[in-house]
Amino acid sequence: MKPRMLTFATCAAVYVAVLATTAFGAGPPPLPAGLECLTVELIMYSGRPQPRYVICEEAHRAEALQKLQDALAEEPAGVAATPLASTPAYQGLRLWLPPTAETFPSSVLIRRGHIAQGEAAPTVLDRGRALERYFLSMAAEKPDLSIPGRQPALHDVAHRLLQALDREGQ
Repeated sequence: MKPRMLTFATCAAVYVAVLATTAFGAGPPPLPAGLECLTVELIMYSGRPQPRYVICEEAHRAEALQKLQDALAEEPAGVAATPLASTPAYQGLRLWLPPTAETFPSSVLIRRGHIAQGEAAPTVLDRGRALERYFLSMAAEKPDLSIPGRQPALHDVAHRLLQALDREGQ
């Protein structure tokens, strides 16, 4: 194989590998040992860690899982999850569910009014983007865990994203 073809083939293989893991990722970010948490990532950057927060408090985690279960009970939207673009713009949320949430998939993607449980599964509608708004509202109260050793609040980012959703809905 010519060197130029090898380079193209290598780039193509990396691109396919990235696409295969972009929508649902390889796994949740590491958490402190012994915590049963739901991890929420704001998918908005390309090439740097995604802002994320955790829901570890039992009552809040139970409420979030109930809202997710209610949303997943909706009729399928009839479309499959679309791959995420590599762009530095907000694209949605990824939820990493705790292992004890056995009735749920390990991760869920919420974006553009749809909820996807896997790459091949049909999406369900997030009516009025209610679930997305719920998790963005919760983000406003949480620290960003994506920056080791520093935990800035997600307040400003979350409020800007909620305002953008409001403008889209008008």
